[in-house]
Amino acid sequence: MTRPRTELSLEEVARLVALWRLSTGTAHAINNALTAILGEASYLRDERKADPEVTTACESIMLEVDRCARLTRALLARRRATVAPASAGAVEADLGRLLCELQEILPDALGRRYTLRVEPCRDLVVVPGPVATLELLVLGIVQSACSLAGETATLGLRASAIDEERATLLLRVEAPGLAEDAAERVRAPGSLEDLAQRTLLLATREAAARLEAKLVARGEAGRLEIEVTLPREE
Repeated sequence: MTRPRTELSLEEVARLVALWRLSTGTAHAINNALTAILGEASYLRDERKADPEVTTACESIMLEVDRCARLTRALLARRRATVAPASAGAVEADLGRLLCELQEILPDALGRRYTLRVEPCRDLVVVPGPVATLELLVLGIVQSACSLAGETATLGLRASAIDEERATLLLRVEAPGLAEDAAERVRAPGSLEDLAQRTLLLATREAAARLEAKLVARGEAGRLEIEVTLPREE
């Protein structure tokens, strides 16, 4: 029987795990290096404070380095917070709280070219399933949309309760670089030639399937909507 295109192979999963481990170690190294650069730039600014050009340049460097350092620290903190014993099994997650936590790191993770507005649900909305899987789903739809959007984009991510049994995540994207078939690429990622885009979208759809969620994409040139309907915890 032919393996479905939306299913990750053992080799692909192993590659993702290896990259995850590598990125964790890299984040530690980058954080240490950025802290050192920040200290040197601060020292140079104080030593040459009579020179406005040097002061301005140092402050610009410090601003960017501090942003990167905060991002790496946030990512390391998120990793420590989400690691759980393998025996923990299925858990449940407050959708609004998760979005609030991710809101702290998503803008820095996406960079200046993208504007992201997050609207967590006001009421308590608990969905069943591993927190890490739900987190992957949220990060996956946002990162995938940015990847398809190109150079710049404006994104709005909103969570809300539909009724007592269902909740929804809605991502709206506006970007000049969005192709007319962007929604089709989300629906059928197996046809994408870009390996990074394909792997990310396949992993996102796999996360949705594990959560028994329905993922729908629609749009036109310059616009894209990705809606995920999730079951709520009774």
